[in-house]
Amino acid sequence: MSSRLGSRGRGSVRRALTWALLALGAAVGCDGGCGACSGGAPKAGALVEPEARVELLDPGSAPRVELEVGRWQGLTYHWQVRNESSFGLQGNKPIKAPTVVANMTFQVTHGTADPVLRERGGRTLRLVEERATVDSIEVDPKGLSPELVTALNQGLAGYAGTRTRTLVGEDGELVEMKTELVGGVEPAPEEKEMLDRTWEVQRRFPFRLPPAAVGVGGKWRFSETIEMSGVKAVQVAEMTVTQIHASEVVIRVQVRQHAPRQELIHPFAPGKTALLEQFRGDGDGELTIDRLTGIPMQGKLSVTGRLTLATVGKPNERMSFIAASVLRSSARILGEGGLDPLPDAGEDMEADGGPPLDAASDADGAP
Repeated sequence: MSSRLGSRGRGSVRRALTWALLALGAAVGCDGGCGACSGGAPKAGALVEPEARVELLDPGSAPRVELEVGRWQGLTYHWQVRNESSFGLQGNKPIKAPTVVANMTFQVTHGTADPVLRERGGRTLRLVEERATVDSIEVDPKGLSPELVTALNQGLAGYAGTRTRTLVGEDGELVEMKTELVGGVEPAPEEKEMLDRTWEVQRRFPFRLPPAAVGVGGKWRFSETIEMSGVKAVQVAEMTVTQIHASEVVIRVQVRQHAPRQELIHPFAPGKTALLEQFRGDGDGELTIDRLTGIPMQGKLSVTGRLTLATVGKPNERMSFIAASVLRSSARILGEGGLDPLPDAGEDMEADGGPPLDAASDADGAP
């Protein structure tokens, strides 16, 4: 971390920042250690990671509409996201992480008519370029001591003005996210690297727009192979159109992640090898997409995950982790008359509930 924080608060604030950035996007079980972070940087203008697969399962009933990202240079929108999460060892009382509320402003710097071009898999991607600036990151004070809230928010306030450059595909894929500024200034290399890894959580958000026109009942599947902190896993998301309106489309999202048995460096015992016996994540949610721009205007994603590790050669040394998270978001496109106050991302979705945040204490509740 940079010298803007005192040494006493660096550990707590770094953890809080990680929670905050996790709130800016959710991939079931992904902690920012995806494979794209761990390799060397690709050559400029080229993308070397394998493409995800998107397949249409059912076009749905007529009338059908095409859904794709279409944004123009200068388009600006605000986005608010709220993340509640808990985690813990199976059978123990879970630890509830601070609830984080983040506000960001996005501005399109290269639109659909003047895209950034990237080559991948023998074809040219036409990408919208956006600059995203963090306006504020704060923890919800509920359930926390005033002293802790003050300390966390004071530390997080230093990250207002953090800016990323994002490339967005026509199907909504976040192809690239890179840190440009931290707290309004150019970051140190190690700080930039840490943040770039954390942005992978948002970049791996399990969603794509359909490859063809769809109507109500239309369904498509998106799948990709990912690597999370050395764990190779498969992520699959199925999207279904539930409503079509004049300016918006409502899409249900169901997500699964799983990983085969594999060995990896033990995360809690230096020098030892761990056997991943089980990893599975499940998510269910809903996104309301603006038909003109492809911007998610409202969203909710509830996720749970379970991971079981054993020490190689010592099968009795086994531990299972269970986590639950509820992510809520809302967006507002900036018009000529200015921006109305942004609604609380959790305000109109509270009744829907989600996975209980004490899920980590349910020994039998995880798949």
